[in-house]
Amino acid sequence: MNREIKFRAFDNKNKNFFIPSLSEFSDMNDEIENLTECGRYKLIQYTGLKDKNGKEVYEGDVLLDENGQIYTVEFFNYSFNVVHKDRKLSDIYTLWEYINNIFLCEIIGNIYENPELLESREEKNKESQVKNMKNIAGENCSQ
Repeated sequence: MNREIKFRAFDNKNKNFFIPSLSEFSDMNDEIENLTECGRYKLIQYTGLKDKNGKEVYEGDVLLDENGQIYTVEFFNYSFNVVHKDRKLSDIYTLWEYINNIFLCEIIGNIYENPELLESREEKNKESQVKNMKNIAGENCSQ
């Protein structure tokens, strides 16, 4: 099985993705290395797999599975991994362990453009409670 090696890059300054060409990598190798080290660009690799809609899955993508669970695609320990958004140790799989499920998942965003997708339910509940308390306090003060 041959896997296509592809990259995309996220520009932290302009907050957008672009597809760098191979000539950019070879001609500007030192410059790209400096830019990635200083945090301007993040190079992101294609996993070789596609989601249920045929969309290419890249490192940093946020996946929604058929049970409504949210996972991120991360690269560590020399492999792509699927990690539950709440970072439960029991919900970390190598991409190859999760391969039968990946075809049932849908990409709903990525960690660069949609960090709010990774907020835990507890964080959202706390924010909602604080907002409600402010509304109640505001109502009491206006009487």
